[in-house]
Amino acid sequence: MFEIDHVVTWTPERDTAVAALAALTGLPARDGYAPDGRLQARGLRFANGPFRDIHAAPAEGRVLMGLEGPLIEAQALADRQGWRTKAGAGPDEPWDMLSFRKGQGLLTQLFVIDYRPEQVASRSAFNRGLYHLPPTGGPRLARVWIATTDTAQAGVHLAALGFAAAGAIRSDVAPFEGQLHRGPRADVVLCSGEDSVIRIDAPTAEPLQTVALGARLTAVVGRDQLDRASAS
Repeated sequence: MFEIDHVVTWTPERDTAVAALAALTGLPARDGYAPDGRLQARGLRFANGPFRDIHAAPAEGRVLMGLEGPLIEAQALADRQGWRTKAGAGPDEPWDMLSFRKGQGLLTQLFVIDYRPEQVASRSAFNRGLYHLPPTGGPRLARVWIATTDTAQAGVHLAALGFAAAGAIRSDVAPFEGQLHRGPRADVVLCSGEDSVIRIDAPTAEPLQTVALGARLTAVVGRDQLDRASAS
């Protein structure tokens, strides 16, 4: 029903994070949000479509995962599930957005975005490349790891959003273990911890490496045992 669109962070280390991830993946760095020509965000787009959106900020901010899908369907689903939501975006933003109010565990780490593609390409603050140019090859985004204090409830929420539970998995790097939930574009792994998006995985044939993308998110690039198992 919904698929992973991007992971967004706010950090004083924007350019360092973008450069480090570009070096490991070989993906080109692209400019993002630039109000009045002032560059605010940069990032990279993976081969299967999802992208990393990294905003410059004076202090570390939250890490959120955006799901792409029709806003009307997202709101109808939220109404059926009893989820507390807030709809709307900025007056100049070329998309509609549904966010989840605080205190809802996994859901509060997510939002749903519904693009108006022709407006993304035509508005100068948004058409710098990150939000509308297609992938150019390279590694895919395979998994987004999300820590949660209630993995059972989080699994129910993911199932409602269209992700299919696929059992326990083990990784070569922290947090090592989690519950895999298959998605149409990329998967989600739930693990125990304080509610937060904590890791993204980009498999390659190279030895496993990790890089901090700000203080709260880690990228794992290379050949994890997860990918060795699926290839065998």
